[in-house]
Amino acid sequence: MVTNDSGPAHFASLCRLPTVVLFGPETPRLYSPIGDKHKDLYSNFACSPCVSVYNGKKSPCQENRCLMAITPEAVFEEVLLSLDDEANSLRNEIKTKNAMSRGHAAGAR
Repeated sequence: MVTNDSGPAHFASLCRLPTVVLFGPETPRLYSPIGDKHKDLYSNFACSPCVSVYNGKKSPCQENRCLMAITPEAVFEEVLLSLDDEANSLRNEIKTKNAMSRGHAAGAR
């Protein structure tokens, strides 16, 4: 899943869904989802985070440079890496299950 730094990212983490989370005016230090199935993309500009509870979640920024700095290519690359990691994890799980079933079948003889 590709999402912004909001509710869907946190729900995805609860379901252990691989997720790429785009952070703009907020910071992943405070608002990153829990777990290890997500990759946070954050440009880390000097002016970021510019949105916080201390400024009423209002920012004078009108250009959203922090989000524009996250390119579609960077997001796509992270999605591909995430899919590759998930595929490798599933392959290992299948190998383990097959090895276990062969062990049970050999013991039944």
